[in-house]
Amino acid sequence: MPDSVSRPATLGAAAGAMPARQRLGRFELLHVLGRGAQATVWLARDTRLHREVAVKWLADGGDAQAQEQWLREARHVGRLSHPRIVPVFEADVHEGQPYLVFEYVPGCTLAEHLAHQGRCAVHDAVELMVDLLEGLQAAHEAGIVHCDLKPSNVMVDAQRHARIMDFGIAAAMASPAGGPVARGTPAYMAPEAVAGAAPAPASDIYAAALVLVELLTGRRLITERDPAQALAHVARHAPQLPDDLGAGVDDGLRSILRRALARDPAERYASAQEMCDALRAWAAPVSAPTAASNAALDFLLRRMRHKSDFPALSDSVARIQRMTHSEDDSIADLTNEILKSVALTNKLLRLVNSAPFSHLGGGIGTVSRAVSLVGFNAVRNMALSLVLLEHMQDRGHAKQMREEFLRTMMAGAVAAQLCGPSDQREEAFLGAMFQGLGRMLCSFYFPEEAARIRALVASDRPSGGDEAAALQVLGLSLEDLGVGVARVWSLPDSLQRCIRPPQGRPPQRRPRAWSGCAGWDVPRTRQPPSCCSMSRNPRAPACSGWRRTMRSLSR
Repeated sequence: MPDSVSRPATLGAAAGAMPARQRLGRFELLHVLGRGAQATVWLARDTRLHREVAVKWLADGGDAQAQEQWLREARHVGRLSHPRIVPVFEADVHEGQPYLVFEYVPGCTLAEHLAHQGRCAVHDAVELMVDLLEGLQAAHEAGIVHCDLKPSNVMVDAQRHARIMDFGIAAAMASPAGGPVARGTPAYMAPEAVAGAAPAPASDIYAAALVLVELLTGRRLITERDPAQALAHVARHAPQLPDDLGAGVDDGLRSILRRALARDPAERYASAQEMCDALRAWAAPVSAPTAASNAALDFLLRRMRHKSDFPALSDSVARIQRMTHSEDDSIADLTNEILKSVALTNKLLRLVNSAPFSHLGGGIGTVSRAVSLVGFNAVRNMALSLVLLEHMQDRGHAKQMREEFLRTMMAGAVAAQLCGPSDQREEAFLGAMFQGLGRMLCSFYFPEEAARIRALVASDRPSGGDEAAALQVLGLSLEDLGVGVARVWSLPDSLQRCIRPPQGRPPQRRPRAWSGCAGWDVPRTRQPPSCCSMSRNPRAPACSGWRRTMRSLSR
């Protein structure tokens, strides 16, 4: 949702009462951004200052004494002013119900960011956390604890900076220990907060560490969804860092996380600034100011400049030449042929997302649209400019590239078949193809390093498989290599997100009827049709299109 308070932590299932009219004083309510048990958030227009704002309409205003306490706290929060905090413009009570007015900032929440792209690269996660901790430090210096820090309460703005929002339940640090228990989301509460201790900065530091773990892994550290179970877990168990924090997470970063997640608040960092400084010191040796904010990636990019694009198969180039000279073939026909060539697909998408084509709007993620923009002649010239795979001097290297292309095409074919009869099959094919971009880049541009990676994996050293071996050999994982190069190539976010595998369990779907392709196990209760080769030979691939694609790659 494109705003800075679109999904605050207090939103749930049942919303607060809407005003009878679509106005709230001088604020013209445009539409609902989010609705929940404790509040409803509206996009609104300030008719006096002529600007868009977000209005949070609280469901339960309580009695007059509670409202006065709430207004005092809101005024306190309203004094916060920091680039990493979404500011509160106003707080008031209308017809017995309090409301807050926030700045409207385009962007998405960290929760949405994780849902769309999965876990973050290590240094991206650390940079976002540094922003978050800077905002927390400013709030703590003002005597305010957030008390409900979590991904849905942190914005990622257009400049990819993190901004904390929704201090609506924030508490003053001076609150007595015997006062109201600090509220929050159970899965992100510190043990002392669960026990009813007064709000303190240490609790926000604990929550910040949980958010960082979620950025690194793509999933919550406390997995219980039931609030009572989550509270019980926090109260009884010390947090355990998962083993799969991601390539690039070393003992130094683990040590920072363990300290921030200490059960005893006195053992945590003394301030958000201290944790922020620790993360900056950890990142400093490997985050020199390079083109891709990563010294290893910058070094590899320099090496890549001395080689041409991915090589192509000669028969793919020949087919595309014939089609571009034909008056009968359509964009759809040419698109299908281009998708059979890993080299031409990559080069075409790189071209249409490069600076000379920026006037087209960028973010072009399908071959069909790219062809319609550049035309048949450009595709023909592009195909002619590619080096042919069989003309590579190193035959062993050519064989390895052929295997990598075959792996990529099989992944794309499987993804397209799983997508079913849908207009999104091309996107599914490309997403699966680009998931292996880092592996293909390494195999073509750095063959010696790729051979060392394969040797390490074959010897089971290190235990993390390809990604850990690549980190040891290249200085960054294959995923990070693919994402980094995709960013330099200005490929659209939709393709960049596909490079990292999704986290968590896949969505459960009812089994579909037989689709005619048998590259995987078939449910026992379903049989392929008689026209399918699977009915005659259970080990044969059923899809003729699959066979044609595989045959062309194996020539």
